This record gives sequence, structure tokens and C-alpha cells, in this order.
Amino acid sequence: GCACTCETGYAGATCDACAAGYITYPACNKCTSATHCSNHAESVTDDGSRDTCTCTCRNWWEGDQCETCPDTYKGNDCDQCADRYEGATCEKCAPGYFGYPTCEQ
Repeated sequence: GCACTCETGYAGATCDACAAGYITYPACNKCTSATHCSNHAESVTDDGSRDTCTCTCRNWWEGDQCETCPDTYKGNDCDQCADRYEGATCEKCAPGYFGYPTCEQ
């Protein structure tokens, strides 16, 4: 029998499926942080069924597409405690603020 050499993004004996990290055959679009994870992912892959991309969010970003920075964090990269919070994971109120997690003055 013949062996197919698939183009990038395709897999299978006859190249009739998407390769790992690619989704939605026959388009087989590459999973990327910019396209599928709001540019906030440290890694991106497919969901195993090659239907959707799965994001591993960077820093404290949350959500299926790393689109949400929790209220306890701030910064363009969601990597700093918001003004009323402090601690290694912004888990306590900053001086002058009380009642975690709301931390009011």
C-alpha cells in the first residue's frame, strides 16, 4: 500500500483528519494564543476531538479563551495585585482595606 505524507495540520492514513493542535476538519485551523485565547495563553492545544482549542492561561487570566482578569488582579498582563489587594496570589486585603474578598476601605 501507499503511505500518504500529509500537509501541515492534517493527519490520518489518507490525511482526512486534523493533526494535534489543529481543529475543524476540513479547514484544520491551527490553535493559537492570538486567535483562540485572547493572546493570554502560555500554551494552546486542541480538545482531543479536534473540535475546539484548549487554552492554558498565562498569569491569572481566566475563562475558556483567557478573556477575564479577576477583580483581584490588574495590569496589561493580569500579573499585578489590584490596588486593594496584596500577597503572593493577591489573597488578602492591602493595608487600609478590610473584609476580603471585597476589601473595602
